[in-house]
Amino acid sequence: MTMEPKIKLMHVVSGIALAGTEYNVVKLVNRLDRNHFIASIAALEIAMAGAKHHVADDVEIFEFSKAPGFQPKLILQLAELFRRQRVDVVHSHNWATFLYAVQAARLASVP
Repeated sequence: MTMEPKIKLMHVVSGIALAGTEYNVVKLVNRLDRNHFIASIAALEIAMAGAKHHVADDVEIFEFSKAPGFQPKLILQLAELFRRQRVDVVHSHNWATFLYAVQAARLASVP
């Protein structure tokens, strides 16, 4: 029996929080089938106090300290993260992360 390689997913969110889109991402990554997926989260901002404790232990979280306004440097930092982690799929969940995630994924040649 041949084992299929696991798909490495990187979810890009504004931050880790216990409400809204960010909390839905936490619930999603916690419930993904570990036989098929390796999930991680790139949070553009530092996590809300206590929120990281709700993320499964095997889900890596990468936090950035995004200040208000557009930060082009963050695109390069995310692209480097995607390459270093050998991400197969990048998933942006809202407009606040869309520009960063899409441009970084293109730079890193990740769908």
